[in-house]
Amino acid sequence: MTARGKPHLLKKEDISDVLEREVSSWEQMRQRRRKGLGLGLGWGRGLGVGAWAWAGAGLGLGPGSGGPGPRGLGRGGLGWGAWVGVGSWAWGLGRGLGRGLGLGWGLGWGPWAWVGVGAWVAAWAWGLGLGLGPGPAPGSGPGSGGPGPGLPGPGLGPGLGPGSGPGSGPGSGLGPGWGAWTHRDQGRGRAAGVLIVGGGLAGLGAARRLTERGLGPGRVPVRVRVLEARERHGGRVWSRPFVSRPFSPSCPATPLWAQGGYHRHTSRGADNRWWLFSLCFFRNLISGKGLIDMGAQWIHGPSKQNAVFQLASQHHLLDEAAMSEENQAVELNAQILAMSVCYTSSGKRIDPEVSASVEELFSSLMFKSKEYFQAATEPVRSLGEFLKNEIAQCAEEWKNDAEMCNLKLALLNVEFKIECCICGTHSLDLVALRPFREYTSLPGIDCTFPSGFKSLVDEMTKSLPKDIVSFNMPVKCIHWNGSLKTPEALERAHSVLVECENGEIIPADHVIVTVPLGFLKEHHKTFFDPQLPISKIKSIEKIGFGTSNKIFLEFEEPFWEPQYDLIKLVWEDESPLNERADLQTTWFRKILGFIVLPAARHGHVLLAVLAGQEAIFMEQLSDSEVKDCLTQVIRQFTGNPLLPPPKNILQTKWHSDRFTKGSYSYTEVGSSGDDIDIIAQPLPSDPAKAQPLQVLFAGEATHRTFYSTTHGALESGWREADRLRDYYLHHTSGNPKL
Repeated sequence: MTARGKPHLLKKEDISDVLEREVSSWEQMRQRRRKGLGLGLGWGRGLGVGAWAWAGAGLGLGPGSGGPGPRGLGRGGLGWGAWVGVGSWAWGLGRGLGRGLGLGWGLGWGPWAWVGVGAWVAAWAWGLGLGLGPGPAPGSGPGSGGPGPGLPGPGLGPGLGPGSGPGSGPGSGLGPGWGAWTHRDQGRGRAAGVLIVGGGLAGLGAARRLTERGLGPGRVPVRVRVLEARERHGGRVWSRPFVSRPFSPSCPATPLWAQGGYHRHTSRGADNRWWLFSLCFFRNLISGKGLIDMGAQWIHGPSKQNAVFQLASQHHLLDEAAMSEENQAVELNAQILAMSVCYTSSGKRIDPEVSASVEELFSSLMFKSKEYFQAATEPVRSLGEFLKNEIAQCAEEWKNDAEMCNLKLALLNVEFKIECCICGTHSLDLVALRPFREYTSLPGIDCTFPSGFKSLVDEMTKSLPKDIVSFNMPVKCIHWNGSLKTPEALERAHSVLVECENGEIIPADHVIVTVPLGFLKEHHKTFFDPQLPISKIKSIEKIGFGTSNKIFLEFEEPFWEPQYDLIKLVWEDESPLNERADLQTTWFRKILGFIVLPAARHGHVLLAVLAGQEAIFMEQLSDSEVKDCLTQVIRQFTGNPLLPPPKNILQTKWHSDRFTKGSYSYTEVGSSGDDIDIIAQPLPSDPAKAQPLQVLFAGEATHRTFYSTTHGALESGWREADRLRDYYLHHTSGNPKL
């Protein structure tokens, strides 16, 4: 750190030196590990990069080589961690070697240093054994047995392994071994009653419902296991830290030391201001301040009819404004209510009366489009075509004032972009007109979670039995209807076998599939054995599933006025009546504008949203490319060529995520609500010929009236749990055979 208290930035050469020293230490340790008792540093999994990260290290039990005297316990594996100061924060890079039980550690360089310790357990169920035995050469001295495999499970098991000693050859040993038990062992070798694929809102909702209410008469408890492909639960609910400095009403954005109100007290001249800095950061982190939602962000229609809102209310996760009766009573019909300001591509602000009149016109056209729900005839097939026909008639009335006509058409094009993001589609021409009204809008002004949407997921998981969720367990194939013959299947008639990518095969009586529709579209041919019925495949292919991505931009100082919630970007040469060409050079034009995130929670952060092919194309670009592009856009629209660029950027990439392949569903042209119901139907289709309810389906794309929403996902999970409970309630006189 410099004399002025500025953070010292490690250069690339410094990082290389740090890593070289750590590797050298590792090599030296390998040379010393033949000497007696060896306590090896274990491993910290993977790579951590972020505002705070863990570089793992710890005590490990593992294979080593024998030597004179008693053999060491484990290989001297070294975990290394390097922290590099960037700006006013530390970013971490960590990796380790070896496996076993360990302690995490981290060391920070930069504006403030810290040492953190955290315990973790390796995620492998391999046995770790210690063998003791004589060497084969008489008189050559005692040998030591090597590590042997322990029995998987939480107990003590025998270990068997090769020994080594100073004699003429390897010895053999037999001794105690320990089996490392983790969540991967839960249910191994026996059937889980109900297996849930996916740990999002639908999966967690089903698990919670089943564990709380049980099955059959008397609410008999049921064994439940959730397989989650990622390292986290929540699915498309994902809250994570973003801002690069602490903030809070009680922790000023500008630290006290910078205001001249904080003094030094230590003999070394160390600056206690960093303790305030650190305290603010961790307090904000624990409270949820600074967390941004990469996926689901809003409760749409927060009212008594909304399952997510009711659950959030029970756990006191919302603020007073969202909980007020007035907020819940507002009827918006899925329209956005926000204080907005409109800027043109020529750097001008649009008269609020003009923009308000266009918003009102578009709202009336959207309401009119719903008149064709279940109508015998429809004028056109898509919502986009209907709106364009109506707008073309309006343009005829405006043609006497060409300048105003062009401005109104440009404003209407922004409304089209907003609706594309709401629907999650590339174009409104893809949205079917007739079933459009089947989506049910609930009353209430959309609200967010002060501590991020994950606060709801955290509350849901707290009530679940321990270790019920198995992470990093992507499923390869679901074998149903007795298609896969194994000893496990022969032990129980009609069991479903779930094959995971790691090779594990898990038997179950029932499987609830909650994976996103985008994943089903890409993998349904190999994800089920036998394949799905033709009717279900056709419905999966017909229902739309689009991509909506976000770009978070953090600024040192706001350039916008604090009273506005939404900044709309109006390209004056655009119109919904004209198609735009060359996606690669104009992708940024699909951005509707910037949503202003609450400063008390997030600091100076803007959120840009875009949907469709432009959102997918953006995923190919680097953060620096996106930041440079949006900086030029902002300068153009504000008319300020010297406006500083954002200091931090984060973009989502939901289409590139192999477990989602997009964001959420919509009724595409050629589909209807009937297709949603077909996707939701359990398998087998004819329960009279086989064990019923082998495979059930949940998720937002299976809810006919609340598709594309979190409350639709949650309700679908409850629906399938209740379906199972009702089945056992009516088809068993005693306990269900689970």
